[in-house]
Amino acid sequence: MNTPFLFLAAALGTVTAAAHIFVGGPKNAAPVLTAPGLPNGPRVTVSFAWHAASLFLIFVAAAYLLAALGVMDSQVVVLTTVHCGLLMVLSTAMALRGGISPLAFPPAVLFALITVSGAAALWL
Repeated sequence: MNTPFLFLAAALGTVTAAAHIFVGGPKNAAPVLTAPGLPNGPRVTVSFAWHAASLFLIFVAAAYLLAALGVMDSQVVVLTTVHCGLLMVLSTAMALRGGISPLAFPPAVLFALITVSGAAALWL
């Protein structure tokens, strides 16, 4: 595996996790979670999804970092890269469905960058 690309994927995963938690939390999650009249069921579901995404993004950064350090093998990198690639496709589709350019939708851009870096780590 190409160690510099693994470190790049880890850095991009860290940036994505930080943006999700520290920018997206207050800007996107908080308004939904504090919306008046939102029943507890949807509120708890959105909260769970937000925290699950946070944990996943931390895992992405950690998986690439541990692979770069020689602790994880290529199978973890393949699985993580494929998962990020699927999320890139999903976020691009969701952006288009919402009338937003995928290039202006941070999840689409960040998952694309992580996917390309992870793939480069595997095949270059």
